[in-house]
Amino acid sequence: MIVTGCDARRSADAAETLRTADDCTFVRHDAADEASWNEVLGAVEARWCGLDALVNTVGVNEVRIFADTGHADLLRLALVNLFTTWLGSFRGGTLIARSGGGAVVNIGSMAARYASASVAPYCTAKATIAGLS
Repeated sequence: MIVTGCDARRSADAAETLRTADDCTFVRHDAADEASWNEVLGAVEARWCGLDALVNTVGVNEVRIFADTGHADLLRLALVNLFTTWLGSFRGGTLIARSGGGAVVNIGSMAARYASASVAPYCTAKATIAGLS
C-alpha cells in the first residue's frame, strides 16, 4: 500500500499507522498534477508489478456563502475536488486495466446530496464526483 499526499508529515503518519511489516509506504503526491500521478503510479508498478485498487479521497473546503464566492474560488474547489478525482480515476484505472482488473473507489461527501448555504460551492464540487463515479 502507498499512502500519498501533499502534507508529508500527516501522510507519513497515516502510512506509519497503516504499516504492517513493510507493505505500506508514503510517497509525496500532488493529486492535481498529472506528472505527479505518473510518478506515483510508476512507483506502484515498479514495486508491485501493477495496481489492484485505487482509493481517491482528495478534498478541500472553504466555508463561504455562495454570494461571496468568486470565479477563482470556484475553480480552485473544482480543481481539487473534481479534477483530481477524474485524473486519479483515469490514470489509476488505466494501470488497473493493464494489471488485469480491479477497482477505483472515489470518496466524495454527503455534501453532494445535502447542500448548505455556507458551503454551496463545495457541495457543487462534491456532487460532480458523485456524477463521475
